[in-house]
This record gives sequence, structure tokens and C-alpha cells, in this order.
Amino acid sequence: QRSLAKSQYKGKMNPADISIPEVLHQAAGIFLQELQGHTQALESCGKELEPLVSNESAFHKHLKGSCKNLAERCHLIKGGAGFLNLTELREASSEGEKYFRALDDKAPAKQVLAEIVKLSEILRENSIALEGALHRKPDRDE
Repeated sequence: QRSLAKSQYKGKMNPADISIPEVLHQAAGIFLQELQGHTQALESCGKELEPLVSNESAFHKHLKGSCKNLAERCHLIKGGAGFLNLTELREASSEGEKYFRALDDKAPAKQVLAEIVKLSEILRENSIALEGALHRKPDRDE
């Protein structure tokens, strides 16, 4: 099974490398709000699961309960990032989606939590980078 936590993939964008045409500036702002919401939800899930990591059964029960939509959140991020041509974020969310869709009760709780934490960090860093890019003046369409 793939693992973001163990990979060399950083999934981090540099604000200076992000060029947003004026016409997409508003869409990028809406996407940023959605990205921040998904990031907060993922971070909350990680915090809820952390105390359960020593009890595999309780951990996976909670994961299937209040944290069950992690793959869907990754899928939504992937779509928005793809639309805005944010390649690093699209790739990271695609890997997250594949990981969470393939997840089963046999996955060690510590490994699953590490994936959630790693993806949360990637999303948080990308949110900050995108927010920085949005504060620059939009590029003029030609």
C-alpha cells in the first residue's frame, strides 16, 4: 500500500511559483476556503483518533464513523487542484484518495494516523502557499 508518510514526496508549493490569471482568481479563492475546511476536518480527525491508536478496534470503528469521508475529501481537493493546475496538491490529494479508499481494518492504527498527519501537513502548507499567491495581484488575461 502506498504511503505519503514514508515517501520522499513533499507536496509543497512555493507561492512565487503560482501564477493565477485574473479570471481564475475568484475560483482560486473559493477553492482555498474549501481546502482550508477539508484541512481542518482532517486535522480534527487526527486529533480524535490519536488517543485511540493503542486500541485498534476502537480506532478503526471511529475511523469508519466520524472520519469515514477522508477519501471523498481528497477527491474533492484533487478536482479543485486539477482545475487550477496546482499539480503538487493534485498529486498529493490523489495519493491520499488512493490510500484511504484502499484502507481496511488490518492497517495498523499508527500507520493510518501517520498518513492523516502527513496529509494534514501537506494540505496546511499548500493552503498557506495558495493564500500567499492570492494576495498578489492577479495576472492579466491576454
